[in-house]
Amino acid sequence: MVVFGLAAADSVPGAYGVYVPASSSVERTVRSESPYNVDGEEKWSFKGEGGTAIDQLRYQRGALIRSKSDSKVYSGAKPDFHRIYKVEQAADVVRSAASNVDRVSHIAVKASGSQLSGVFDGSEQVVGVVAIPWYSRQVFLPGS
Repeated sequence: MVVFGLAAADSVPGAYGVYVPASSSVERTVRSESPYNVDGEEKWSFKGEGGTAIDQLRYQRGALIRSKSDSKVYSGAKPDFHRIYKVEQAADVVRSAASNVDRVSHIAVKASGSQLSGVFDGSEQVVGVVAIPWYSRQVFLPGS
């Protein structure tokens, strides 16, 4: 269920009716000394009215897992509205507490603002990180 999101001003309030305007910046860097030693770094910055979320991550890349999935995503503002997502992607699990995987060398997550402070109050813990170097998504409305 989507209950809040940050999006470009021309995409607000979005199909789910819960997005607020924000500017965004994403930077990805991949460094390789050999095919078996690949490091990645991602810097994300989203700045919205009254709140900012920043995610910075450095990790050593591993084997990619290709997957397909279908899901229904509902709106928190309009519970009768949903979309169907069909996704194909490659994923690299770089941190998983459940699987005892940790190739993350640095991570920083900060959030502020009235919509985010209740979720990010300083007591949260990152237990999983998945890098997704490629992603293909088809979006459908029910009955289409």
